[in-house]
Formats: sequence, C-alpha cells, structure tokens
Amino acid sequence: MKDYELNLKEWNGSPSINFANNTDEFVEVVFTIGDIEVKTGKKYSGEERGYCYPDHYERNIKEMARNVRIDRDSQIKAYIYKGTGKMKEADFDMPIFIRRKLGRETAPENKKAAFKRSSDSPSAIISLS
Repeated sequence: MKDYELNLKEWNGSPSINFANNTDEFVEVVFTIGDIEVKTGKKYSGEERGYCYPDHYERNIKEMARNVRIDRDSQIKAYIYKGTGKMKEADFDMPIFIRRKLGRETAPENKKAAFKRSSDSPSAIISLS
C-alpha cells in the first residue's frame, strides 16, 4: 500500500478528487488542477492552506472554487505538507451543513481540525493526469 493515494472518483455523477492518507501522520494537502488551487481558484503559490487529513483517513473533495473544473484530461496534483495536527474526532465526519446548523462552524473551539506546518515546502507531491 502506498503512503498516499490520489484518484478520481464519481460523486453525484461528477468526477471528484479522492485522497487517502495511509500513513500514521497527520498531513495537510493542497490540491491543484492545472496550476490552479481548488479551494480558492487562484494560481498555486504554496501559501494557501489545504485540507487536513488525519492518519489513515480518506475523503473526496466535493466543493471547489467556481472557476475550477475537473475533466478526465485534467492534471491534478496533491502537495502534501507535514506538521502537527489535531482534530475534534466526534465531528470530523459530520457533514458541513449539519455542523453549520448546530453552530459549530464559527466557534474556534468547535473547529473540526487544525494543522501547523513544519515547513512551507511540501514533503511530497503526487500527480494524477
């Protein structure tokens, strides 16, 4: 088994980025399509924050910036950063719309995950094209 896996999967009839962290480390991952970061729709710079992936965690990236689109020919990259992460396990897999209804999106103590990079240089970059 690879430490990290990057795939395209179907979600609601559309292609979706799927990432699996198969390591014992908490990592932060920034995804790009072409050279555009999926959360912000801006050119990748390494300064944007990514998605938290605890050890042995896998999930699809379901929401992206409006100007970001996936097609089967897209060059997708995952920039993986090491560091220190922590999470509130009880809510980590709770859908975002439920957390918002419960008021858990805005209060800092109710954040589902936090990550502090040990370096602003990615420890690994994997591609899917």
